[in-house]
Parts: sequence; C-alpha cells; structure tokens
Amino acid sequence: MLLKTDQITNIDDIKINFDSSGLWVLNIAIGVIMFGVALGITIDDFKRLFKNPKIVFVGVLSQFILLPAATFLLILVLKPHPSFALGMMMIAACPGGNISNFYSKMAGGNAALSVSLTAFATLICIFMTPFNLHFWGSLYEPTNAILKTVELNPYDIFKLVLLILGIPLIAGMLVKHYHSKMASKIEKVLKPLSMLVFVALILIAFSQNLDIFTDYIHLVVFLVVFHNIFAFIIGFYTAKAFGLNKADTKTISMETGIQNGGLGLLLIFGFFDGLGGMALLAAFWGIWDVFSGMALSTYWGRKKKVKSKHLLKKLWYTFVIFYIKTGLFFYTKKIKIVGKENIPKKGAVLFAVNHPNGLLDPLIVTTNTSRTTHYLVRAAIFKKPIVKKFLATLNLMPIYRIRDGVQEISKNAEVFNDCYDILNKQQALMIFPEGSHDKKRTVRILSKGFTRIIFGAFEKFPDLKITIITVGITYQNASRFPCKVAIHFGKPINANDLYDPKDLNNSINAVKNAVSNQLKEISVHIPSNENYETMLSKLKRNHVDFTDVIKLNEEIKTGNITHQKSSINIIQPLYFLFVLNSLIPWVVWKVISKKVDEAEFIDTFRFGIGISVFPIFYGLQAYVIYSFYDLKFAGLYFLISLLVPLLYSKLSTTPTE
Repeated sequence: MLLKTDQITNIDDIKINFDSSGLWVLNIAIGVIMFGVALGITIDDFKRLFKNPKIVFVGVLSQFILLPAATFLLILVLKPHPSFALGMMMIAACPGGNISNFYSKMAGGNAALSVSLTAFATLICIFMTPFNLHFWGSLYEPTNAILKTVELNPYDIFKLVLLILGIPLIAGMLVKHYHSKMASKIEKVLKPLSMLVFVALILIAFSQNLDIFTDYIHLVVFLVVFHNIFAFIIGFYTAKAFGLNKADTKTISMETGIQNGGLGLLLIFGFFDGLGGMALLAAFWGIWDVFSGMALSTYWGRKKKVKSKHLLKKLWYTFVIFYIKTGLFFYTKKIKIVGKENIPKKGAVLFAVNHPNGLLDPLIVTTNTSRTTHYLVRAAIFKKPIVKKFLATLNLMPIYRIRDGVQEISKNAEVFNDCYDILNKQQALMIFPEGSHDKKRTVRILSKGFTRIIFGAFEKFPDLKITIITVGITYQNASRFPCKVAIHFGKPINANDLYDPKDLNNSINAVKNAVSNQLKEISVHIPSNENYETMLSKLKRNHVDFTDVIKLNEEIKTGNITHQKSSINIIQPLYFLFVLNSLIPWVVWKVISKKVDEAEFIDTFRFGIGISVFPIFYGLQAYVIYSFYDLKFAGLYFLISLLVPLLYSKLSTTPTE
C-alpha cells in the first residue's frame, strides 16, 4: 500500500473537531447504553456462565490475551506509524462492543452467551484495558515513546472505565434484580433510544470532520480492515481449538472481532489529547466493524450459500426491518405478541393474516417473526418502476385484481409461480386471504386465491410440506397515534392433510374453513349480521380493551360485556410539545392526510412520514444548534426530540375506537 510520507509525518498534528462537550455527551451515551444492556442481565446469567468455565476461559483468553498479543506481533511485522500502532493497541485492549450481542444472534450464535460474556468482559476490562494498553505499549519502543510524553496513569484509566462501564453495569443489574418488571419496561425504551443518540452523535461528529476523513482516511483503511479480520479469525480458531460447538464459536469470534471503539475514542481524547493517528484509526474502526460484523453475521446466518448480490440484498433487508421495528416501537403504545412459539423455525410456512389496517399489517407481522418473509400486497403501489424495484428488495410482490384491469390478471400466473418456488426453498410467504383491507372488526369471507398458491405448490413440487400459520391482528384504535396492537399466531395447520388432488373443491373449502375458524378465535370477531353495529357500539360504550382478544371474543359470544373505566390522557401537553418541536413535518403530515381517501391507509402514511421526515428534521435542527452552540446542546436537543414522542406513545391512553 502506497502512503504519502508527508501525510504520515503530519498525521498527529491534525485535530479532530470533538470538544469537551462532545466528550461529555459520549460519556453519557456509552454509560446509558451499558445500563440498558445490564437491564437484561441477571445474576443467574453469570451463574450459568460459570457452570461452563471453559467458555469463560476461552472468551477471556481470546479477547484479553491473544488479541492484544497478536496485535503486538502484527505491529512488529507491519511497522505502522507509532500513533497508528498505539491506536491498534487501544482497540485491542477494549472490551467487546454491545452490537456484538445483536450480531451473534443474527449469525446463529449463542445470544445468551454473548450477552453474558459482554457483561463479564465489561467487568474485567476495568482492570485489563489499562493493563494491556500500558503493558504492550511499553514493549514497543515507538509507542513507548508516546506513552512517555503523556501522563498516563493506569489507575486513571481504571477509574474512567469503572465510571462509564462498570457502575452502569452494576446499577442495571441491581435494578433488574430488585425491580424486574420496571427494568423490562425501561430496557425496551432505553436500548433503541440510547443507540439512536449514539449513532446521531457519531454522524454529527463525522460531518464536522469530513475534510479530515477524506484527506487522511486512506492511511488507516488497510490497518483497520486487516486488524478487524485478524481479530475475527483469532476468536474463531481459538474457540475451534478448544472444541466449542458451532454456535459458541460464532459468539466467541463476534466478541473478539467487535470491539468497543467508542470507549477507545473516549480514552484517546481523555488521555492522549485526541492524538491524530490514534483518533483517526479508532474512529474508522468504530464505523468499519459495524459493517464487517453485519456482513459476517449475515453470511453465517444464511441457510444456503448465496451470491454477493443476494448477500447485499439480505443486508439491506435486515437493516430496513430493524429500522422499521424501531419506528414501530416509537409509533405504538404496545405490541402484544401471543403464540410466537407456534412458528416453525424451519420449513415452508404460509402466514395467513387478517387485514384491518393497510400496509401497517405486514410491517407489524414481519418485524415480529423470526422468519424472513415474502408477502403479496395490492399491485397498485407497484406502478412506478423505481418504487417497484425498492419494494422488491424488501420481498414484496404484487397481486393483481379485477380493479387493476382485466389484462393485468394474467400477470398473477408469474407471481404465483414465484410463490411456489419460495415455498419450495423452505421459506415463508405472507398472504391476506380476505383479499382486501377493512377496519371492520370481523373475519370476512376468505377468497380462494391463497389456496391456489398452496395447491399449485403441491402440484409443482409433490414432496413439498407446507405449514399454515394463521395470524390475527387486532388494533385497539387503528388510525390513531399511538395505537395498541395484539398479534396472535395460531396453531400450525398441516396443509398437506387437507389436500386431495382428486377433490380440489372440498380441499379448498377445508383449507378456507380451517384458516377462517382460527382467525375468528385469534382476532376480535363480531359476526357480520344485523346485530354487528349494536354489538360494536356496546363494546365502545364499555371502553373494552380490544387487544384482550380471547376474553373479548368470549364476552361477544355471551353478550355479557365487562365495563371498563375510561381514562383521561393527563400527558396530552406532551403532544403539544411534540407538535411545537415538529411543526414543519407535522404540517406536511396534515397536508398529506387530507389526500388519503381510505381510513385503512391513515396509519400507513403517518408511520411512513414518522420514520422518514421527522428524524431528518430533528437531525437538521440538531445540526443548526451545533453550528451556533456546541455538540452537547445539539445532542441533548436530539435526545429530547426523540424522548418526547416516545414518552407520549408509551404513556398516553388508547381510547376504544
């Protein structure tokens, strides 16, 4: 790799624009993230961990002994610039990053082990991080020369790491131990919120140092990429050498390869005055290992070998689903999930879902299943080529109806054939057998289109086994913000048992009846007869909770409806504060909402604007504040901007609709 000598010589003279207020926000962000992780950890997790001391030993050996030692040897071979070398030592001395838990789960690793190892590594890094940095840095003369120019007291590093990682970890575990329910509620809010703030902080800092990155980043790309791959390999083969199983091996590799770059940056700015080479390397590491970890976890999590374009598509799909799930967390008061254990982990699955609320229905179901899902939606949204390509990357396929034009119906043959292939690949397919959306609280007559897909797949692939999972979605107050939702996954239906190629009519009716009967049990079903409006009015007058599906269906059958008290929304002022801070995107929504002619699409458009226009607007306002003040105020503003709607959605009442 060719490097310009004068750039390397001057690298330590550059000053990354990251002032004391930025460090203050970064301190808090890392501490809050660690506290959020700790809210999901119990003392029993540590007990289980130490019941298998070999795994603990391998994790510590790989992360705190072999990685720093191998980094030292790598530096002896490559002989990088001294500040780059010390930056590599700093990264190797840090504990694993918190995203390693997510990537371990995504890779098919041992998620519980990953969380426990992260917690344990955080505890011992209080001692091991300052020790490794001082020990290995002192052995290499060029880095030792830097260490001599700064007042680096390992005890000071110990105190800082204890403050931002150790104390939040212990505090979170104590809250979990003594107030488990409260910890679970806080964890759901704190984890995504703290990560969003952390990412926003990185993006703001990156934008303020764009010139430095573009001018100097090429000096560290090779070192970071090679070092990161080296770390993954060390973790993988260390676990292999000790005979760990496949899942645990993936976890050890992730814990070793994903390092806490944020902590490294904090120590560099706190003790080395943001030394140019160190800071640049650590900053790029923090960005790079997000992508390398996602790429590796996606590769490991695959069921079959895939081409690079399919890998990129899966990475994109994973990112979008994660973003949508985060958006739904902000948009809904609560998503109640029942029967998730009914979903087969393997094999061809057809999700048969009721359809009360437009595009929000497939988004809610998809983000709350463990299966990558393909689904059929109305063809009207595929009219524009660019939209069609975008939706295809998210596994959406068009289904054509008479209203789309008689000539368009013929295109369904190709779509159905794609569905047969999806099922034959042992993947999941989502279908709305009612054929259209409708807010009416009843299970409508099912179309036979979804049975054609099942039987067509059987005809094309005679040995194929298909499991039907019914999904009942019930909204407390569809088209309102925030909404409360219940998702019920029904008992598996073996489609093969209902299929008789010699008697297709009876087979169609058997499948439709089996699906319809389950949907009537797992979603609120008011029989669609002359008494429908009377019963619906009675339910509303009694302020029932529609998401208490099983209980409510029993009351509908008997006619004895339990009265519940209505509640006053005492946090309504938060909504006005939210609108005041989001006036421009709020006006955009109001203008667009007047053009939405179907009530079932109100939530779809509001949610779409909520996860796109609103966060961009907050980011722009935060940038303006940063331009006039500093990063601390910008970060606090962005945090408050997210916190206000989140608190409103979680604490607001959801009146019966």
